Amino acid sequence: MRSLAPMLLALALLFSAPQPTASATKLHFRRHEQISMHHRAQYNAMRTGWTPANKELTPRFGTDTSAELRIKPEVLPPGKPYKMALSFNYEEFQTAWLAVSDGKAQHLRSATITFTIAGDHIRGMSTALEYEEPPRAAEGPDGAPGEQKWPESLWLHYRFVEELEEDAAFALNTLFAVGSAASFAMVLYIGYDTMGLWEDGAVYVARVARREDSRKTK
Repeated sequence: MRSLAPMLLALALLFSAPQPTASATKLHFRRHEQISMHHRAQYNAMRTGWTPANKELTPRFGTDTSAELRIKPEVLPPGKPYKMALSFNYEEFQTAWLAVSDGKAQHLRSATITFTIAGDHIRGMSTALEYEEPPRAAEGPDGAPGEQKWPESLWLHYRFVEELEEDAAFALNTLFAVGSAASFAMVLYIGYDTMGLWEDGAVYVARVARREDSRKTK
């Protein structure tokens, strides 16, 4: 029971931490301004509440940065999965549960979080994960394989993409398609008009020839 006391105390503190609320979300950001960040964990059939992250872990609006999130090895239960979720700008943008460790052979090495921004506000967010197998300790004296060394941290990479770039690419592609269609239509029109001139010329020549023939017969 004594070994469970620190964990239960930590969970009680986490559950009593301030929870993110939608009313606190920001609509406009300045360049390099800090974006609020919360995180929570799920392990041993228990789930913590949202906890404010340290300032050095939070992203800065419009600036690509990276931060190292420290994880205590004793928190990772052996043979059991450990998951974590992140929330940005309070509850406006949330990740799904990220499997930091599957309890077997893989752990989360880094998470790249991409924000889509337009002007001074955030329009969307996506997450890409990178996993790897942790190294093992040296073999024991009996030749038995050593235990896996779980990492003490994972990297959070923050990337920002201007929505204007995507709109500009779409506009260029649309302009190219419209220009191609207009050029094709112009070629067809010129070709059709040229054929009409040829037909009109042929009719005129035929009429002139008939007049000359009628004069000869007279």
